[in-house]
Amino acid sequence: MHEEYGDGAPLTNTHLFGMTQAVMFAQVLKSAGEDLTRQSLIDALETQEWRGPGLVPFSSSGDDHGGHQGVYVTQYSEGDEIELVQGARVTDRSGGSVEEIDFERLSPEELDFHD
Repeated sequence: MHEEYGDGAPLTNTHLFGMTQAVMFAQVLKSAGEDLTRQSLIDALETQEWRGPGLVPFSSSGDDHGGHQGVYVTQYSEGDEIELVQGARVTDRSGGSVEEIDFERLSPEELDFHD
């Protein structure tokens, strides 16, 4: 997708984050149904486990709409490739332990956005 719409600009972490958020939001919008209301959007967000192109799981509940539940660490060096320093780690939002996770992400092509 970036090749088609990116106008030759380099692909950055900001682009990847934005595309990931857009994919996740599109899934929630579809799940909320045709009669979209604030409540139907919140209900859709809170009642499913969401999978998408993010490198860590996406989570939401009635008490927490925080989104991605972890991080990974990369290092950028001018003129070099992006180096993965530490793989995906997750935790809960109440101070739980930080744990490695073996997470299989989905590409946008693997997700159903249309009826």
